[in-house]
Amino acid sequence: MMKPEVIKSGDRVRVLYPAYAAGETGIVLQPEVLQDGSKTGHWLVQLEGKDIILALLPQEMTVIART
Repeated sequence: MMKPEVIKSGDRVRVLYPAYAAGETGIVLQPEVLQDGSKTGHWLVQLEGKDIILALLPQEMTVIART
């Protein structure tokens, strides 16, 4: 069984899902954290060249470059 890819802040990623953003590249900002301090499992990703931030699960993106 393959080990899941570890996502880190600063990684450059290609978005796989949602469909409207598929193929876009972005930079991982940080894990999404709720007000109570609990993590959701999503990562906040800033799309390159756009004022859009997505909350993505690791399986909704693929790492294309590490920082």
